Amino acid sequence: MGLLDALCEGIFVRRSDGRVHFFPWGAAGRGYALASEEEHRRLRGKTKRLLALGLLGCPLVAALATEPLGLRPMAAFALLLALFGVLRLAWLTRGLERSPERIT
Repeated sequence: MGLLDALCEGIFVRRSDGRVHFFPWGAAGRGYALASEEEHRRLRGKTKRLLALGLLGCPLVAALATEPLGLRPMAAFALLLALFGVLRLAWLTRGLERSPERIT
């Protein structure tokens, strides 16, 4: 299991009924019940790519742009990444069945 798999493991929970629930905001928000294993694999892959962008993009911008331009590029990238992440998660969860359960 790789790092991204380990990071994704906590936001996908398999319940006793066999259904997988997706908690994009972790313990801070409600989850979504996924209808199929195919949907689970699709969301897991997209979530891993979003995490990879943050984990690789931030250090890359910091290493390449901080010295000549100061912290502004890093702050702008972090802000844009946060905005993109929120919008992307909203897009990914549209139409999913809301789960009344919370992550435990």
